[in-house]
Amino acid sequence: MLDGLPAVPDCLYLHDVALLPRARGRHLGVALTRLLEEVALAHGFDRMALTAVNNSDGFWQGLGYHTRPCAKLDSYGDATYRVKSLAGSNPWPDAQF
Repeated sequence: MLDGLPAVPDCLYLHDVALLPRARGRHLGVALTRLLEEVALAHGFDRMALTAVNNSDGFWQGLGYHTRPCAKLDSYGDATYRVKSLAGSNPWPDAQF
């Protein structure tokens, strides 16, 4: 259980990304993530965070999201907490297009 949201947020947290089957394979997830990173920067955030599930770690790692420890996810199976620094970094360090 979450204890609550912080009074002053320190990142843009990406809750979910889902594509219809006919949209898959067209790099739309990458494009959407890039757009959300621009939104985060425009709102003054220098990082984004998310919880990767359903074997999506490789996708998020390829976009520069790094695993961070998060005990609250211990009961979620394969879920990993991931964070990406947006300030002064290459936005797509390992992206494969």
